[in-house]
Order: sequence, then C-alpha cells, then structure tokens
Amino acid sequence: MQGVAGGDAGAFRRLIKRHRNRAMRVAFAILRDAAEAEDIVQEAFVRVWARAAQWRAGEGGSFAAWLTRITVNLAIDLRRRPRPAPLGEKDDFPATGPGSDQVVAGRQIGARIRAAMAALPERQRTAFALCQIERMHNAEAARSLGISLGALELLLVRARKSMRRQLADLIEGSR
Repeated sequence: MQGVAGGDAGAFRRLIKRHRNRAMRVAFAILRDAAEAEDIVQEAFVRVWARAAQWRAGEGGSFAAWLTRITVNLAIDLRRRPRPAPLGEKDDFPATGPGSDQVVAGRQIGARIRAAMAALPERQRTAFALCQIERMHNAEAARSLGISLGALELLLVRARKSMRRQLADLIEGSR
C-alpha cells in the first residue's frame, strides 16, 4: 500500500491481482449479477488508488478488510438504486437431455436459496454472505462492515433463523 500511495502502478497491479477475486465474490454475493459486481470491483479499486494515502496499517484492520468494506458499501449503494424490471430469466425454458430432472430440481433449489437470501434485510444478507459464502472470520467481517463482533453475530443468528424458516421444507426433505 505504501507503493500504491506513492503512485507505483506495479504495486497497484499486484494488489489487484491478489485481492480482485475475493472482492468479486463479495460484490456478487450482494448483487447476484456478474456485470454489476465487476463494475463495483473496478470502482472499489479506483477508490483504493485515489485514497491509498489514507489507509494506515494497523488502524482498523487489514487491507483486505478495508477493500471489503469499500466493496460492500458500493454494492449496497447500487442495490438501493431503482432498477428496471428484468426482461426474463434464462430458466424460463425447460432443460432437456440426460438427467434433466435433476438439473431442473437443482436450479429450483438454487432459486429458492437465492430468493431466501434476497428476502433477508440488507445487513443480514451482507453479514451472511461474508461469513457463510466467503468464509470470512467473524471478526474480519465485523471490521469490514464497521460493526462490533456482537452486532455481527446477532445479524448472523437472525439471518440463519430466517433462512431456516424460509427453506424449512427443503431442510426437512433432505433428512
């Protein structure tokens, strides 16, 4: 980060290479759209470049936590903007070929899980995505979101309870 703050483009490229995939997964977990996630990650790195001198090692966590916080905030801001209605889903057409029943069932389960996540309040969905999908440690996720560890854990408890309630029939069917 010192190199980036000094305008070292090579250091910035290395930083992007090291952290881009994680930032993409975080943005995608919130937005559920690859193109929008890519735009958010690009904007996050633009902000890192512009504000590199403001970041201080040891003050509020790692660079990864700082980048995650920037990414989460940008993704949430984008989700809050009004969007046009989608034209249609690619899953509107039945699957064909061998094992198509399993493919369709898998798509339906995936759609249910995505819908259950989408129904979570924004903060719960973000906390859940960071800890359950990204496998971020709770302390790091709390720093990334700018909240206490206890507040994060409460968000996770509520998110898991809501997900279990919404997906109860799937959970019971798998036992």
